[in-house]
Amino acid sequence: NIAVIGCSYSNHRDSNALFDTYPALIANYFPEHFVIDLTVPGGSNSSAYLRLKWYEERYNTKIDKVIFQITHLYRTFV
Repeated sequence: NIAVIGCSYSNHRDSNALFDTYPALIANYFPEHFVIDLTVPGGSNSSAYLRLKWYEERYNTKIDKVIFQITHLYRTFV
């Protein structure tokens, strides 16, 4: 399981790039891996851990690798 965490720079909701986002491209190039898109527009760096923890608890699974697209440092918890 590979989780991709990030803000709008990685998310498809702020553009027309649904299949050109980091999570989609990684999933297409590496079909043997299960890619989890935990990106969210306006997501802060400090909320990344909480999104990972929520996913693991909600779906009773373990995330093996994390790709973390860091956003602006001034963006606080959202």
